[in-house]
Amino acid sequence: MPRHTDLFAQAQHHLQGLYDVILALLRRHPEGLKNVDVAEELGLHSTYGHGNQDYLSWALLGNLLSQGRIVRRGRRYQVPEDEG
Repeated sequence: MPRHTDLFAQAQHHLQGLYDVILALLRRHPEGLKNVDVAEELGLHSTYGHGNQDYLSWALLGNLLSQGRIVRRGRRYQVPEDEG
């Protein structure tokens, strides 16, 4: 399927905005936050179906981990001290 570059660019722009908001939230909580805390603070819970409703925040935190922008200690996510 061909990529609609204008829509892709718009999505990436807003995705970066979500990353920035999550990083700002984590900076306010140096002790770290759990995925559920991030989802609750930012209103990212899914209202569909049953079970785990925090997949969006979990995916965003996973991407930030992969990018090396945050670290995970136990069940908590934190901004590394040298970036806080």
